[in-house]
Parts: sequence; C-alpha cells; structure tokens
Amino acid sequence: MPSSRCRRVFFIINVPFHQTAGADLTIPATAFVDDNGDAITAFPNHAYFSLFINGMIQQNGVGTLASDELTIVGGAVLDLGNPIFVELGINF
Repeated sequence: MPSSRCRRVFFIINVPFHQTAGADLTIPATAFVDDNGDAITAFPNHAYFSLFINGMIQQNGVGTLASDELTIVGGAVLDLGNPIFVELGINF
C-alpha cells in the first residue's frame, strides 16, 4: 500500500483581476505560496485535491487542477482578501 502525505498551497486575492460571472475563473499556479510562504512554480503531481474558498470546502467538480493552474468551473466572482486554499494528497 503506498504511503501518502498532504501538501497545502494558498492564494489570497490582494489585487483586482478580471472576473466574469458565469465564466471559468483561472488562477495560475505561480500565484500560490506554500506553508513557508514560498512561491510555487507548479502544482505537484497528486492523487486528489480539496479546494477551499473563504475557508469552506467545495464539493467535487467545483474546481479542476492542472500542473500550471487552478480553474474554478462555472465562474466565481471573488472579493479582495478572499483566501483560496488547495490541499493536495500526494502518493509516494
């Protein structure tokens, strides 16, 4: 049985960016930081991920995660200061 661990990355909206209600919202991986506050260059390979917006876990299908971006499907209009947190389950 493979072992697993979690890795967390964070993004806080601190500048306005283009958002259209009803359109997918895409945030590049380079906008996220890890637990140490260090910028990441890509999301690591993962077995699963959990998406939190404003501290609330989102149901499956709300977001998609590629190595270079997080997409919130179907759009979301978020305000300055809204935190987005991704927890990645990584097999090793």
